[in-house]
Amino acid sequence: MSQKQAPPTRSEEITHTPSAHKRDLNPDLPRPEARPDEPRGRRHLRELGHRFRDHVFEYVEKGGTSYSSMAIGAEEHAVIKTLVFQIAPIAGSNLPTEFASFDGHIMVLMHGDWNVDTQALLAHLHRQLEKDADSKAEIGTHSTPGNMRSTQRLRKVAAADPQQAEKWTGYRVGGTAPFALANALPIYVEASVLKLPRIWINAGARGHLLEMETSTLTSTLQLQPIRAGKPRAPRV
Repeated sequence: MSQKQAPPTRSEEITHTPSAHKRDLNPDLPRPEARPDEPRGRRHLRELGHRFRDHVFEYVEKGGTSYSSMAIGAEEHAVIKTLVFQIAPIAGSNLPTEFASFDGHIMVLMHGDWNVDTQALLAHLHRQLEKDADSKAEIGTHSTPGNMRSTQRLRKVAAADPQQAEKWTGYRVGGTAPFALANALPIYVEASVLKLPRIWINAGARGHLLEMETSTLTSTLQLQPIRAGKPRAPRV
């Protein structure tokens, strides 16, 4: 039986290996140079002086990280999805001030082979608002009787409409980078992502991933760790 071949790639720097854990992580990442087709996310990191390696491949609509990880020879668990969600308040109430300025949109960074459990994400947001409310109470900020408690005003969180996601991030869906966003959205990251030594994440264009040390995320972005991921069901 013939084995399935990996999709074609245009990167000259890619070493095709079956697993990111089997890659040699010792060699230094290159100091990138400017390029004429440079995505905004890549340019932002380069101008900050970060090192990374480009992986450019043929983009496939709805191929997802299962395709892109195979295209570049990385483990899908270390290929990080950049997802945009929208929070909806309960009927008859407004969004809490913590989320109102960006119309309830938030970003989540998740392992490629995991899905976001939206109920777990919603529970985390409730805890965050509860903590904020307690902090305000400690410093003497009182809510008026007409205001509902923040934790009662979130109804659900769901994947954002693609057009809205592109409006708030400035990137096309399928090539969204968490860097140099058009609007400063809150960014949540699955806690276990931060334990990986190296990740692959969108550069800001479809079919273009950047390989980098995970510490680049924490030194560049204001991240809020969460535990809302669950392994994706095996595909049959």
